[in-house]
Amino acid sequence: MGKITKDKTRHARMSIYDKNGRMLARWGTPQAETPGSFAAPHGLALDSRNDLYVSEVTWTFAVSRNRAAADCHTFQKFSLQ
Repeated sequence: MGKITKDKTRHARMSIYDKNGRMLARWGTPQAETPGSFAAPHGLALDSRNDLYVSEVTWTFAVSRNRAAADCHTFQKFSLQ
């Protein structure tokens, strides 16, 4: 067996697909503090207008481990348009 390594560029990502498997939207980049990316996604909610809300445990997972700044986002809203 070859060498097994951990991909250090892994990041949280959210993808939305239609019923046929076609990707409608994708959010998330390796820069966790950038709007539209995630430091530590934890909860999801979808409202009646199909707006997606993502909550994060940013302090516990990212800030306390020096992976994000203390003012990093903890809640974001995304719209499918």
